[in-house]
Amino acid sequence: MSQELTIISASRALVPVSDARRAAMDAIAEVEDRRRNGRRLSRHPYSWAFFRHLSGAGRASGQSLLRAGIMWEPRRRMTSISEYEHALNVLLESHGLHCPLPLSGSVRQQLFPEYCFAQDDRREKKRALSMHTAARREASQAAREYMLLQGRAGQVASELNFCTPVTVSAWYNRWERELPEELLEGAFWRWQKRFPSLQPLLPLEGMGNPLWFVIGALNHCNSHTPDWLSSLETNFSQNRLRVITQDEMMKKSP
Repeated sequence: MSQELTIISASRALVPVSDARRAAMDAIAEVEDRRRNGRRLSRHPYSWAFFRHLSGAGRASGQSLLRAGIMWEPRRRMTSISEYEHALNVLLESHGLHCPLPLSGSVRQQLFPEYCFAQDDRREKKRALSMHTAARREASQAAREYMLLQGRAGQVASELNFCTPVTVSAWYNRWERELPEELLEGAFWRWQKRFPSLQPLLPLEGMGNPLWFVIGALNHCNSHTPDWLSSLETNFSQNRLRVITQDEMMKKSP
């Protein structure tokens, strides 16, 4: 006489750690076998089979509820045993997917720990995905800001090319609050080397002086620059830039 073997799914193939967990596994296997064989099922087949495997009685009692991890106080009469039977039947039939009241989450965690592990795993993956999405969004925003900054830095350098020592203060006043100091400094020191009257500023480069201080020193240089040199340096701006030979400079010198 052959005996039909019941195949237990991987989701229930854990070693039981409690009597309630073992009773839940046995009850599910029993009811699903009866259903496959076309046998008649009771009103709450899963919960009644569960209590039978747990305590030997086919119906719930205060003691069997306690063994299942359910704290039922009959004196309060807020929840009946039949309500627990119905809720447990739903929990067992759904393999832990649905946990209706009056059951608590701890009952599901005791009977279906794999479901809780899966829930935690899904939450962790969702959190990791959310963090990854946020990181990509921040990186994209940072890239856009960098490109915008580089574009403005190019604009700053382009405007500076049209400045002379006399007009550069206006350039600095326009941009000092809109761009980082280091970008303005880099453009300024490249521009400064074009003008002979600003050579006294060279010792200040790389010394950590703020640009506003350097601009103040530049204004001091302007006040001591001869008129002939100031006139000559107006040709050094980008829109009037041309090659000035040493002989031309000597001719303009008084």
